[in-house]
Amino acid sequence: MKQFVILCVFAFSFVPAFEAAGLFQLDSIKTSFLPGRCPEPARLPQPLDFARYLGEWYEIKSTKPIFENGLRCIKANYFVDTYPVIFVNNSGVDLANNTIFSLGAAAPTQQDNVLEVKFFKYSPYAQYWVVDTDYDNYALVVSCNNIFPFFNPRDAWILSRKPTLDDDTVKNLVAKLDSVGIKDTEFLDTVQNC
Repeated sequence: MKQFVILCVFAFSFVPAFEAAGLFQLDSIKTSFLPGRCPEPARLPQPLDFARYLGEWYEIKSTKPIFENGLRCIKANYFVDTYPVIFVNNSGVDLANNTIFSLGAAAPTQQDNVLEVKFFKYSPYAQYWVVDTDYDNYALVVSCNNIFPFFNPRDAWILSRKPTLDDDTVKNLVAKLDSVGIKDTEFLDTVQNC
């Protein structure tokens, strides 16, 4: 509970600065806050091969969590320095054309396709669930975190090894969310024009 309160205070402390800069646009944030608990993460048909998953991924669509607000050209680069820690370097370009970076660390859990990701020293770990990937072209990722038994915030990302992804693949990935219990997800396109 203490970590959740600290995270909320931290996140909301930026609201005045975002508003002043014209970056606080709640209509562009599609994170779902649902009652109850998150669905149990489904396993991949084969264990996740971290060596193949590492590298650069472009965000094609997402639910635009608040930390992505106002960003375009969003990418994630996954790399290993000392196993089992996987580093995550998220980047995006803001409205003033500045590249913003956020370095986090992901730790394996008991389930091979679910990681715990942390970007700030005192923030709680967040779930990183690889729902589907072919390693070479696309990945579908979900983050669903139980806030006690009362509600859960859910975000999802469609990633590609290139700045584009064909429409049929995107449609199949969106449909896959329903089959794993993540229903009615509202995605927004991520502009990749850098």
